Amino acid sequence: MSRENHNPGLGEIRKNSCYTLREFMRRLEIGPAALRKMKAAGLPLRKIGKSKHILGDDWFEFVDKHTDDYWKFEDE
Repeated sequence: MSRENHNPGLGEIRKNSCYTLREFMRRLEIGPAALRKMKAAGLPLRKIGKSKHILGDDWFEFVDKHTDDYWKFEDE
């Protein structure tokens, strides 16, 4: 039996979507400390009502600006 769908959306961020901080962290499998570090480095958080969200477009823009600074991909 396949276990591919045991955690749908894991690792997937879409440009035209909006994510709560909890959902964003779940999808990227990161903790609050990593999110704080990204926020300090310029990842914008959007307040909608009483909760904060991250836009997929903002995430991709942030990654484009900071990839060389923070992350190395497996093929490098």
